[in-house]
Amino acid sequence: MPLHSRICDIFGIQYPIVLAGMGGASVPRLAAAVSNAGGLGVLGAAACSREELREWIREVRSLTDKPFGVDTLLPASVRRDGRDTAGPGKPSPLDLASEYQSFADEFMRQEGLTKVARPPRRSNADGQGGPMFFSKEFFEEQMEVVVEERVPVYAAGLGNPGPWMERMRENGTKVMAVIGSVKHALQVAASAVDVVVAQGHDGGGHNSPVGTMALIPQVVDALAGRVPVLGAGGIADGRGSPLR
Repeated sequence: MPLHSRICDIFGIQYPIVLAGMGGASVPRLAAAVSNAGGLGVLGAAACSREELREWIREVRSLTDKPFGVDTLLPASVRRDGRDTAGPGKPSPLDLASEYQSFADEFMRQEGLTKVARPPRRSNADGQGGPMFFSKEFFEEQMEVVVEERVPVYAAGLGNPGPWMERMRENGTKVMAVIGSVKHALQVAASAVDVVVAQGHDGGGHNSPVGTMALIPQVVDALAGRVPVLGAGGIADGRGSPLR
């Protein structure tokens, strides 16, 4: 029996296999290879500046004539400047950035890990330097490139792409959103995304407290066939959890 599903028809691909937009791994050559093999290659572009993202998109187009996607992040707390999520008198996610960085640095020192050198980011604004990395302006610049380049598929690895849906629809872009709870599945479905990606805690742990095997049926039931659901993330048990 041929391996075919609604996902194939939505994205115009041969097999219902979608490359995860993994930062540092899902680069243009890998995305193009997956697309050329009949799946959907997706760029892990969360850390790309405006210029880098545009170059990556054009590089993929030079390597394949098949559909491909771009994955970035749209964290609501940052897009709202982080001031309405922490509660009165509490620090925002932006306020805590230096504390988190110090924790990461100390963890790497204790474990004997070394940082992977990343090429310096090129300017985003006429020689004056681009917006702060992972700031509200940074994410908005990325989305402008997604719209301007008319990418075949956009994947919100975090957050709701609702504010950009109308413009992406005008371009014929298909949109999917990664979620980790039923609540967020309903939110992105209300924005009329084409596909909801249910990713459990065992799929990286960055967006869900629920395991994949429990999350997927919950989301499928909640959406009741209105939006196709892709399952993402590994399968684990309690003994294998790093948080036990």
